[in-house]
Amino acid sequence: MEKEAKNIKLKVTLSYDLIQYLGKTMPNGFSRWEAYAYLLKLQKESVDISYEGGLKISFLAIASELGKAWNWHRNSVSSFLKTLENEGAIELKPSINGNRIRVLNILKTDA
Repeated sequence: MEKEAKNIKLKVTLSYDLIQYLGKTMPNGFSRWEAYAYLLKLQKESVDISYEGGLKISFLAIASELGKAWNWHRNSVSSFLKTLENEGAIELKPSINGNRIRVLNILKTDA
């Protein structure tokens, strides 16, 4: 049985360096925090349509589509995703249609 996104609670562990990075502002558009939260939302939606341990499921993301959603240039999106990968916050795998992303250090919880 599938659960609705609003009923699933997630806990995320972030390093101090990543918190510092996400706290820096971006001109116009989404902040880095908002962009990271957007990725968490996409990950959460992947959990909702997958099996109970679905946090290992990646989702497809296209830099140009993320750029439109965040009001960022595609190169800024790619740089942001690469930084998150280098900080151990996401797993990024190239795909034919974009990138497969899996948010790391995330736990599903009932609380």
